[in-house]
Amino acid sequence: MNSALIKLGNALAYLREHGPREFADRLRYGPKADLVSRYGYALLGNFEQHPDTAAAPANTVNWFLSGFSATSGGHINIMRFVHALEARGYECRIVIAEGEWMRDANAVRQQMIQAFGPMQAQVYLSAQTAPPAYASIATGYDTAYYVRAFTSTHKKFYFVQDFEPWFSAPGSNHTLAEATYRFGFIGITAGNWLAEKLAAEYGMETHPFGFSYDETLYTNQARTEHEEKRVFFYARPETERRAFELGVLALHLVYQQCPQLKVVFAGGNLERQKFSFPCEVHGKLNVRDLGALYNSCDAALVLSMTNASLLPVELMACGTPVVSNTGAWVEWLLNGDNAQLASAEPHALASALQTVLKDSNTWQRLHRAGLATAQQNSWGQEADKVANAFSSHGCKPATS
Repeated sequence: MNSALIKLGNALAYLREHGPREFADRLRYGPKADLVSRYGYALLGNFEQHPDTAAAPANTVNWFLSGFSATSGGHINIMRFVHALEARGYECRIVIAEGEWMRDANAVRQQMIQAFGPMQAQVYLSAQTAPPAYASIATGYDTAYYVRAFTSTHKKFYFVQDFEPWFSAPGSNHTLAEATYRFGFIGITAGNWLAEKLAAEYGMETHPFGFSYDETLYTNQARTEHEEKRVFFYARPETERRAFELGVLALHLVYQQCPQLKVVFAGGNLERQKFSFPCEVHGKLNVRDLGALYNSCDAALVLSMTNASLLPVELMACGTPVVSNTGAWVEWLLNGDNAQLASAEPHALASALQTVLKDSNTWQRLHRAGLATAQQNSWGQEADKVANAFSSHGCKPATS
């Protein structure tokens, strides 16, 4: 029986059991919300401690994830540090907090290797049955609740890449996310802004790392002459903090003054979007394809209403000038020397973009300053900072 017939059979069974009104509502609204199941992590009590916890080797680290995506910058960054710690003598494990539905841990491990490259880490599909470790590290606010419940560990860390309460309006998700910063975990933060914010407002001990780029993917290539003005825009309408609408408004204004404009979109689904300017839509791309795309553009518009992403540094490594919004959460990485910053308002951002596109002196200055910014750090240096944070709490590599 093919999948279509199976789905039809399930639909008819649901109709017989629940009646036509509920069947119609299910089609229109989807399944009923099971809030206890959805937010069950917030209700967790302490898990039973593994009998071998006291003897957990000092180099063992459990990384708690809620899942993974090969195109997610956050997951790529997590796995970057997993690989780096393994190279420094740590034994890492990947714990998918509620991954029982995935069934086969070895198959999941192979999927992760295909997505992120070789790793020594084994994969576990349940937080409750994960092996004891000297250190356990949360990687998002939902996983922080599992790490809090996990008693088979000596130290608890929190790999914080963004201020997650800002992902939601004040309410349940916002409150549940903010609460995790008071769990007493040791913070490993993406940049100084997060480190300072979490320390000042929540009393968290924090250890920041900086941003770098993959030299095999992002290089400055010779640019070909073209009449059109190509602007890259990281467009993710499904991710509110990336301010998609604001960017489109700014680009619309630029096009009024610069008819040669062509906008190059990548990052998200734009099938239901209509634009007033010529554009190329690339959607989600493999990271191997991004460097050439960045090099084909004269400038890039990268907006962030929360912590800065890796994208500006990767664009700078390709020599592409960056235009972005102002804000403390961005300006720990970007400044008036290495980027063209403007207030988060359509006319101001449009003006900043036009300056970069029309003023060759500005373009050359930002091109050179961007390359210098990208080259001042390396992922090896940043991995050393993370390893030193672990080591300062007794989680030491096997070779030390």
